[in-house]
Amino acid sequence: MELWNEAVVQKSYDVLNKIKDELDFVIIGGWASWFHTKTVKSKDIDMYINFEDFFNFQKILADRGIFISLNQKLKRYEAKIDEVDLDIYTPNYCDLIIPCKDVFF
Repeated sequence: MELWNEAVVQKSYDVLNKIKDELDFVIIGGWASWFHTKTVKSKDIDMYINFEDFFNFQKILADRGIFISLNQKLKRYEAKIDEVDLDIYTPNYCDLIIPCKDVFF
């Protein structure tokens, strides 16, 4: 079962493959579910990331003219790479059921 247009999903998957080689992060959300169950892919990328890697990633993206913004309402950082939304949760800025800080010890 596909929820999203295949071209959008493929773009998201391509971006995910690019960034996995550039930093350490924990994938959550739709892609995490797909890697575990192989049922439904995702159009965006949700991740937990520690501060050191967050700042490195921020610099990598800034060097490419891509900037991370803060979404105070949803308590996360956001970026867009090749039209793909990245939702970035850090240890001190996350309001999800399983806090990001509990993933990194």
